[in-house]
Amino acid sequence: MRVAVDARYAYLPVRAGFGEAHRALLAELLPLSDGIEWDLYLCGREVMADIPDGPRIHRHVLEFPFGSLWTHLRLPAGLYAHPPDVTLYMAQSIPIVAPGVKIVTIHDLTFRKVKLRSFADRMRLEAQTRHAARFADRIVAVSETTRRDLGAEYGVPESKIVVAREAYDSHRFKADHDPARVAARGSRLGLTGPYVLFVGTTAPHKNLVRLVEAFDRLLFAGDLPHQLVIAGRPGSAEAALRSAMLGLSDPGRAIRLVAVAHEDIPLLFAGAAAFVFPSLYEGFGLPILEAMASGVPVVASDAGAIPEVAGPAAMLVDPLDVEGLAKALDRVLRERGLADRLIRLGLARAAEFSWAHTARVFRALLDEYRR
Repeated sequence: MRVAVDARYAYLPVRAGFGEAHRALLAELLPLSDGIEWDLYLCGREVMADIPDGPRIHRHVLEFPFGSLWTHLRLPAGLYAHPPDVTLYMAQSIPIVAPGVKIVTIHDLTFRKVKLRSFADRMRLEAQTRHAARFADRIVAVSETTRRDLGAEYGVPESKIVVAREAYDSHRFKADHDPARVAARGSRLGLTGPYVLFVGTTAPHKNLVRLVEAFDRLLFAGDLPHQLVIAGRPGSAEAALRSAMLGLSDPGRAIRLVAVAHEDIPLLFAGAAAFVFPSLYEGFGLPILEAMASGVPVVASDAGAIPEVAGPAAMLVDPLDVEGLAKALDRVLRERGLADRLIRLGLARAAEFSWAHTARVFRALLDEYRR
């Protein structure tokens, strides 16, 4: 059986959450190679790293000057040169024409649920997702929430969808990091005291302006020493976020970390007094698990798939309720018993997710197409 993988985003030198998830899944899936020849397709415009090797793994680097059209023009040419039985499309998009069975992973429909992106972005995402939902042979949804959304928004029958939950890197995110190393790394990043942490892109649906407003209410109380740390790549709401941070009653208490080294991120999680994830909608919410696995209490919104991922192990609040978010944060930071209970529940919750289990779901799906 020959299985192709659209692995363009999985092996980039700049590690973002989207590619991290693909890489972690493939690290577990590719060794399950009994009877499978794997073809990994990579875009030659990027410099790749950590590409797996093996007697049944074939790497195809496809040069193409127009990255946005790679999936629809360059990738199909490669697939027709080495026709697969099945192709795994990991990034919510499939080519207009391509050989073999098409299995696509759809992560979320946030662009439909929260219309905060530009009109051009929404139309692009709408077109590629609608096409994938209609013409893929099977769909992998990363949560039950995404599965239900696909049925409600596009009429996709349940029989076409398989749910394979995302997971986190248990080797990187853990609760037993050396405290001295955590403290030293925090100091190097400019963190001078205890802090509340958010990690993720500053996209509009991440709801970070309301987070800053909630944190400002804690500052007015005057007796909490915490900083607010927002780490991650800039998104289209970056200007609004920075304006809100400058408007704090004490602007020096908010830290914006844009370029955090890959090896520093687990230490950043491990040193936090609390992790907050106030998103307006998510198809999964992977940073919640990373925080829980790091032994950090979590405050999160009750929107989208977040309750499904967090289970009973986080304080959930209405993402539109600034006062409610401020009160939840205040309780977690002040009430040691509550924080300890959330940490204990979070560690147990994170342990329920693994990429090995997700890989087995994918392998069972591939086995349905064995000749």
